[in-house]
Amino acid sequence: MARAGIHYCESWRIDVSLSISTIGVQDPLLFWRFACTRVSTDFHSPRIVVADPNIADDILARRKDFIKRKSMFKPLELFGPNVDTLNGEAWQRHRRLTTPPFNERNSSLVWRESIVQANGMIKSWISKGRHGVVKTTGDTMTLALHVLAAAGFGKSYPFEGGVAKLSGNHKLSYKDALRIIISNIFVSYLVKSKKAPSYLPKSTVEEVDTALTEFRQYMEEMVDEEKAKIGISTWNDNLMSVLVHASDSENRGDQRGGLTKDEMLGNLFIYNVAGHDTTANTIGYAVYLMASDPRWQAWIHEELNFVFHGQGSVGEDDYENAFPKLKRCLAVMVC
Repeated sequence: MARAGIHYCESWRIDVSLSISTIGVQDPLLFWRFACTRVSTDFHSPRIVVADPNIADDILARRKDFIKRKSMFKPLELFGPNVDTLNGEAWQRHRRLTTPPFNERNSSLVWRESIVQANGMIKSWISKGRHGVVKTTGDTMTLALHVLAAAGFGKSYPFEGGVAKLSGNHKLSYKDALRIIISNIFVSYLVKSKKAPSYLPKSTVEEVDTALTEFRQYMEEMVDEEKAKIGISTWNDNLMSVLVHASDSENRGDQRGGLTKDEMLGNLFIYNVAGHDTTANTIGYAVYLMASDPRWQAWIHEELNFVFHGQGSVGEDDYENAFPKLKRCLAVMVC
């Protein structure tokens, strides 16, 4: 098997060997182990896919050596450049401006809001009675979005309603607009750039176009609401406040310390995507796992009894003491 792998890489020696100095792997054997993970020419040039966690971590940490290809991240710039799509100094500026809200104080807020939303979700499920629950991942998406709204935007909602409810003159709810965009991310890019091919169903194009318009309007409304608070209420240590103040700085001519309107909306969008989608799916699959195999329920229940000393409820202020001890809960989330 090893010989076959080496022979496979030998056929690419001329192409991939050019990357040795860039990658910085000093040991040739380590480089071939790295290169032999997978080499393909799907995009008319050699592409190396790694599976070694240490090498992957090194690649992700060396952003100046491994530049993100702009064309691959274009679909994520539906509303503007953001921390996920940029390289170099622009990425550093966006990261410096958008990461301060993600601290331990906000982690406590996430814990408290998660308990509120989880209790709301359980009450909703219990109320279904014998009919059961038929939209588990839809509900976990609502939970994740509400937690994000509270911790990131300073807006609290009850589980029933909130982002899943139509408001004002909108045609779609916040949740549905975001769901349509995420589910059709490449179509959204084509529609936004006016490049949608004629073979796409007209109904799909119209649905995506409406979702793009609606979600932008929702973001602009939140921005306007936050701007109205400037000078009136105290500073809020959340993502929305940080982005609005950064945009205000840019308007005053501080380009190094500010964000344009498109950059502000671009980051709002990407944090919406990154902040809830994977979380919602992970929670949903964890629920499916425990529902299908009671042994996992018993395993988790045993840990909860130990950490919370058999109490019937979890306290909103238990984050610092309890969270580090919930190893089994974490294991179920990452399995």
